[in-house]
Amino acid sequence: MAKDIITKLTEEADAFDARIKQVPEMEEKGFWLCENGHEVEVGEHDAENIANGTQNGQKRCAGCDSITKLIKRSEMSSQEKYESDKERKEAEKMAAAKREEIAQHEENLKNQEATAKHFRVQSASSRKLAEALRNL
Repeated sequence: MAKDIITKLTEEADAFDARIKQVPEMEEKGFWLCENGHEVEVGEHDAENIANGTQNGQKRCAGCDSITKLIKRSEMSSQEKYESDKERKEAEKMAAAKREEIAQHEENLKNQEATAKHFRVQSASSRKLAEALRNL
């Protein structure tokens, strides 16, 4: 059970790390972001797949039909760049905390296994002693 938790947490931490690396690359290339959080990289699909039409000059998300906004680092204001960097640093802290949690679970598992081994040795020793006493 503890190994399953460690595996799950490791997968989550790996996903965090991958996303932390992915976002700056996406910001440099540019991507469409809708109000519901759907992301489509610019140039990844043709225009119809990025947005299914225009309404008053605004593009719409192909997935949920909400308004999209082009996110591109070169077009961000200083405040938007600051917010983006701040979010990345917070995500890095969360990933580090997740890695610390994994290390703690691994240490706990190691201690549990050592305790179980200790009691198995004690049990075997007690059985040997009981057998020796019976033979007397």
